[in-house]
Amino acid sequence: MDAQLIANNPQEEVLIKIRSIQRQNTTAKQCAKIQNLEKRISRLFVKLVRSQYGISKNQLLKFSDDQIESLQESLCIQLKTRAIFSIITFWTLGLLIPIVGWSYLMENIDGDSFPLSYSYRRACNKLRNMLGDKYFSAERFREIDP
Repeated sequence: MDAQLIANNPQEEVLIKIRSIQRQNTTAKQCAKIQNLEKRISRLFVKLVRSQYGISKNQLLKFSDDQIESLQESLCIQLKTRAIFSIITFWTLGLLIPIVGWSYLMENIDGDSFPLSYSYRRACNKLRNMLGDKYFSAERFREIDP
């Protein structure tokens, strides 16, 4: 009986299979979106590593692939609470001080000027949804010039 509680029902299994097929069948539009997200993640990753650890891009490229991937994973974990805090702060500012807060939000809601932690986490989550858990590749990071 416990095995039945843990096992997926047939509808969930079909949805999982459809999701894996969708990940394998990428269109040209999806490939372009993936490339843009990878470029954005690489650029934000370099900025965040520079601000968090004081490591330049040239120093970062000297790391091994495993070290870069583990650094990215630890950075994502560290930025989770910071991203949530920045969103709460900015939306609270927008609600409490309507004119100033709204204008500030409209200026910073798009692009990389919005808090780096939020922009990075959002781009990573989008790419993770498209590619699965192995969305960040150190080899691909080295190929992209942020």
